[in-house]
Amino acid sequence: MDADVIVIGAGLAGLRSARHLEQAGLAVVVVEAADAVGGRVRTDVVDGFRCDRGFQVLNPAYPAIARWIDVAALQLQDFGVGAIVRTGATTTTLAHPLRHPQHALRTITSGLLPLTDLLALARWLGHTLLDARAASRATSDETLRASLDAAGLTGRLRRDVLDTFLAGVLADSSGDASANYVRLLLRSFAFGAPGLPREGMQAMPEQLAAGLREPVRLGTAAREVRDVADGVEVTTDGGALRARRGRRGRAAARRRPHAAARARDAWADDVVVPRDG
Repeated sequence: MDADVIVIGAGLAGLRSARHLEQAGLAVVVVEAADAVGGRVRTDVVDGFRCDRGFQVLNPAYPAIARWIDVAALQLQDFGVGAIVRTGATTTTLAHPLRHPQHALRTITSGLLPLTDLLALARWLGHTLLDARAASRATSDETLRASLDAAGLTGRLRRDVLDTFLAGVLADSSGDASANYVRLLLRSFAFGAPGLPREGMQAMPEQLAAGLREPVRLGTAAREVRDVADGVEVTTDGGALRARRGRRGRAAARRRPHAAARARDAWADDVVVPRDG
């Protein structure tokens, strides 16, 4: 038997599951077909420049990040907290008034923040800013569009700022996303300053991988998973591996099923990280 659990894929979910299982006392082997860990979170060096694949930012205020990542070790390079809004041929800078007071007057007088919208936003988001549990899974939920309409947030702040911003973050402009999920996202943006690790976004999965007791087996594609008498056998490019249990995308162990189930859901326990950051 090579391990208690074989994890197929060294993306963020696979790496976090592997670490969680190790912490529960299980022996874990992680196999990855690519030449580096990270899955979609990868950084290429092109002509001396670090280029992240796709749109990537890291918000240190996400509970999962604060809990499992050593953010200080990543040497996060912060972005300014705000947005530049284009209306026709003109652009307007909206900035966090406490973090960028030099832009406060321009932000307030931009015309994009009518008082009625600000009051509606406070009604819609205020409770979640005070306590994240106000938007927990146990509370009632509805679509983002219906929730904002009900709060009376229908003016320029929504049309010209929030709808566009959230469409980019969620990769969804339909308004059908979970309102509670978006509340949690905006809470994190309110309390955190998104940025990029000094060595690129790939530094985050590399940090997770470095914490494993056994190095990830790179360049090792899993070709077949089949049940055997005492567990499972995974056929890889490097030969066959056996474990008490192994699944692609989630982990389960017959010897300690509760630990495996917790690992499977590890990234969702605090707050779901959006697709691109």
